[in-house]
Amino acid sequence: MNQHEAPSPNAFHQWVRQWHEEGSVARNESPGGLSSVHTPENTARVLASVGHSPRRSTSKHAQALRTSDRSVRHILHTDPNLHPYKFQILHSLGDWAKHVSLQFGQHFQAILTENPDLPNNFLVSDKTHLHLRGPVNKLNY
Repeated sequence: MNQHEAPSPNAFHQWVRQWHEEGSVARNESPGGLSSVHTPENTARVLASVGHSPRRSTSKHAQALRTSDRSVRHILHTDPNLHPYKFQILHSLGDWAKHVSLQFGQHFQAILTENPDLPNNFLVSDKTHLHLRGPVNKLNY
């Protein structure tokens, strides 16, 4: 309420009635509490939908279930401890990778027999250096 506006007569009557009935003019909480979409039925519906089409986006699941995208994300994040973020591209390694890994292991073992102090001189980092050809953008970075 703006300090320049006076309360309406109806507001005064409501305050007086509330004072007589409840002994206070404090605002009460709404009856029944907040409605929640985080029910066992909705959780089961969301998990079944995601299990049926795991590659579909959360917004598409929300449309199919006729609920909000935020509710679907909340259910996926809290119940099964899933994190509905954007999927990254996963590349599978072929048979050649096994051969190259084995070759590297044998070569590295030969280097370690010549210089057993070598592991103490390694610098380990979580940085990755990629050599890209062509333009780099959000989708191929």
